[in-house]
Order: sequence, then C-alpha cells, then structure tokens
Amino acid sequence: MTDYNDGNWHIWNGGECPVHPKSEVRMIWPSPEENRSPLDSTQNADDFSWNDVPCVFRVVKEYREAREWWIAGRN
Repeated sequence: MTDYNDGNWHIWNGGECPVHPKSEVRMIWPSPEENRSPLDSTQNADDFSWNDVPCVFRVVKEYREAREWWIAGRN
C-alpha cells in the first residue's frame, strides 16, 4: 500500500480519495479549456472530486485522529 502522506507528488487516475478527507492536499489538474494553464488548488481532500479527471497531488498537512487515553485508578 502506498503512503501518500510522504509529501511527494503522486499521479492519480481516478477512484476513491486515497487520503483522509480532512488532510490538506495540493492538487493540479488540467483545465477544461484548451490553451489554459492547469488548475492548482490547496484544500481539504474532501473538497475535491477525485473521480472526475486525472491529476497530480501531494499531501501538504496530514490529518491525524486524536488519541484517547484512559487512566484507571488503583483501589
């Protein structure tokens, strides 16, 4: 399994979002208009449509779930 949270650029050809939806991702994808620069945006992963067009992306800031800790007292 590929670790997409390594900060490197990855090619994506479509499918389900490969990272946590709350991770901050920078994505570059082709413009729908001819002779236009590629579109470039940085947002949370769930703000992008991962199925529509091929793109390149990298994780800017990985989202990590908060840990829960339980402390049991001794009686």
